Amino acid sequence: MKIVYSSTKVWNSSARPVKEDPQFALGHATLGYFTAILGSKRGERAGGKVVDKASPDEQLLVRWMNGTKDGDLVPAISAMNDLLAKYPNDKRLLNMTAEWLCSNQGASEHGEAILVRLLKSDPGYYPALNNLAYCYALSGEARLSPPLMDRYVAAIPNEPNPQDSYGEIMRILGDYPAALEHYQKALEINPNFNASQVGVASTYALMGDEKRARAQYLVAIKEQESDGHR
Repeated sequence: MKIVYSSTKVWNSSARPVKEDPQFALGHATLGYFTAILGSKRGERAGGKVVDKASPDEQLLVRWMNGTKDGDLVPAISAMNDLLAKYPNDKRLLNMTAEWLCSNQGASEHGEAILVRLLKSDPGYYPALNNLAYCYALSGEARLSPPLMDRYVAAIPNEPNPQDSYGEIMRILGDYPAALEHYQKALEINPNFNASQVGVASTYALMGDEKRARAQYLVAIKEQESDGHR
């Protein structure tokens, strides 16, 4: 995924347009969709009057995002299915749907099927490589994840998130030395990539090295700007 990392980027990129155009329904919905992930207390969502001014397809996407945040899942899933029926080959929509199914709905098999189909049409679409690896890990098939992570790392070798995700996958597999190695590689690429700093600390904790884990958590806390993450 790495959900926190990607969500931070999406949240930040959506905040400015919403500020410039308060009637931007999808911008409000995007902020709300990622609020819980980022640990923010901001109660953002797209309200009725704003949604009514949006295009029909934008309204469907907003209903899905609002519904997932509010727990109103029946209309949310209905809107999601309507969008998929209209845009069955939209890579971003398919990837977003699969990520939600795997990480929030416990529907890994459905999410995996969407991602496998997507990667058949575009083997180099790296967001789907990342999400499929996590879907396998969450469904107890983490052994299938490393080859996907190798392709993800190769696709964007100078970004920290692939190495960070790889570290988390290896931790799920119980290979703690390999997990630490990938987290450290992510920090070599970007020393301020706090998710990997937390990953290092959590891995030491799982290894039973509590002293080193506490020291690494303190580093992560010090470097984190978000109250929610701290």
